[in-house]
Amino acid sequence: MIRRLLFMTSEKRGERTKDDAKTCFVVMPIRKEGTDEHEHFRALHDTVITPAMRELGYAVTRADDIDSSGSIARDMVVQLATADVVIADLTGVNANVFYELGIRHALRGQGTIMIVDVALSEVPFDLKPYRVIEFTSDLRGVEKLRHALVRFVKTIEGELPDTSKDNPVHDFLPSLPRDIYAHVEGSVEGEMRAEIMRLKDFIRRRGIDIDLQAGQDPHEVISQVLSQAERGQLPVDLVKRARELARLEQRTEFLGILAQLTSGPPSSISANAWKALAREAKGLDLPEEVRLSLLELALELRPRERATRSALLEELAHSENPVHRERARSELLELLGITLSASGDVVIPKAIVRRDRQTVGIMLDAYHRDGLNDEAVAITKTLVSAYPDDTNIIRNHARALQRVDAPREEYLSFYRDSITAPNVNAISTAWFGDALFNAGQLVDAIEAYLLGCILDPDAEYSFISAADCIARVLRLRERSLPFGERDLPHEITIESVSQLLSCGLSCSSLDSDMFELARETAAGADLDGNFVQAFLSLRRRPADRSDGLVLITERERLAIAQALYNALVSDLTSSRSVGH
Repeated sequence: MIRRLLFMTSEKRGERTKDDAKTCFVVMPIRKEGTDEHEHFRALHDTVITPAMRELGYAVTRADDIDSSGSIARDMVVQLATADVVIADLTGVNANVFYELGIRHALRGQGTIMIVDVALSEVPFDLKPYRVIEFTSDLRGVEKLRHALVRFVKTIEGELPDTSKDNPVHDFLPSLPRDIYAHVEGSVEGEMRAEIMRLKDFIRRRGIDIDLQAGQDPHEVISQVLSQAERGQLPVDLVKRARELARLEQRTEFLGILAQLTSGPPSSISANAWKALAREAKGLDLPEEVRLSLLELALELRPRERATRSALLEELAHSENPVHRERARSELLELLGITLSASGDVVIPKAIVRRDRQTVGIMLDAYHRDGLNDEAVAITKTLVSAYPDDTNIIRNHARALQRVDAPREEYLSFYRDSITAPNVNAISTAWFGDALFNAGQLVDAIEAYLLGCILDPDAEYSFISAADCIARVLRLRERSLPFGERDLPHEITIESVSQLLSCGLSCSSLDSDMFELARETAAGADLDGNFVQAFLSLRRRPADRSDGLVLITERERLAIAQALYNALVSDLTSSRSVGH
């Protein structure tokens, strides 16, 4: 085994220090981690190349050692351009290695060392005229490699006489500078290009709409930007202002800024900014066409990004316009790879990734909105057979059965299975709670909603729905009216309603429907008429509150939900068995 042989010849590794002035970049096949090939090349790097080069004062880096928040490809090209020595292992004739070797040969006339294990590969014909260290991976071979590396590096450093160029690019084009990157970087032309690229990058990151041309005076550019910034007219400033106006529910002013932004090129702000503005527009209950137009702009910038496309299709699926819903169905089927035959057969791909399984519900919304419930059942029946443990698929099948008036026991069984699935989430518990509520099982519904609060302490729907159900049960019990087979334990009282409403109204996002449900619940529980409005004011201007009212933290919300759930928990939600 080569790894064992190499470790037998290894020497103590030197440590890289900040004082290392010389750099060595190693280009070699990486292979999949865990394979023999990966171990072979990693051992060759760690136990032969790195110790030899560190003895000569070089800091050594390999491609998979690069740890950067930027582009790995960019960092690799920089290494190929700037490293004092590049060692390229040609063993296995790896395409990536030869691509990187080509970049190095184009940029540097000297400083490249090629090696090859001749027991595994031959030297390519075009490179045979140039210096290639041939070795084998036995003890004698790796020792030969070590000594050859030292000799080649000393040649590169000029300790041994050799002025020839070490690659065909610079050999056949002798007029090229030996170090093209350094030559251009140190020239007036190179500095000008670098300055322009820095300015262009600044403009791109800030979303500034200025057409910077080569040779344009940088001072003029910065002056234009400064003028926009002083007026608060940079696109990023407008986005920030628009979002502030949305939080203050100032619709007219919000739309005014949208008009400014949409009058320029879509690239004036990022795709994420367009999507954020679409969410703000939805929170302001602006017409769906406004939201759709903003999402279309985001998609124009990122036409291949699934998340952006899914956001647009979700809006289309929930549209009031049947044409939009039809488009959503068609494009979501295509996105998921699902086909429907004329006879009604459903064909799904061999694998649908988890994030796309979450998209199934959006597509089915568009089916249910148009009364295409039989088609929806056909799709979900096929999907649940393929993914019987996926909460998103199971709950959508339960809903589809409910829409075609399947027996209550059947669809409730699937809803229950959805909350015992391994990837259960607060959406599934909310759907189960809604189904139990509609079936008249109010206390069971409370248990399901509270489980959702625990799964997601920021799920405002679960908190407010649980509060609403408790208030209903308390009213019905007081009037001796039926509310299901179970009763509430004595620990759950009207105070519990107030606690859960406070939790729900403290969640990070709330729409108008949730505020309305909270108001109805508070009124039905005879709470202070200003209870909900006080939380609304607190959310808008937290610093203005002087009456002691505070938002409930996520940790506190979790503790409240857990205590109430513990008082109510039953086999309905605690069982982890799944079966149809």
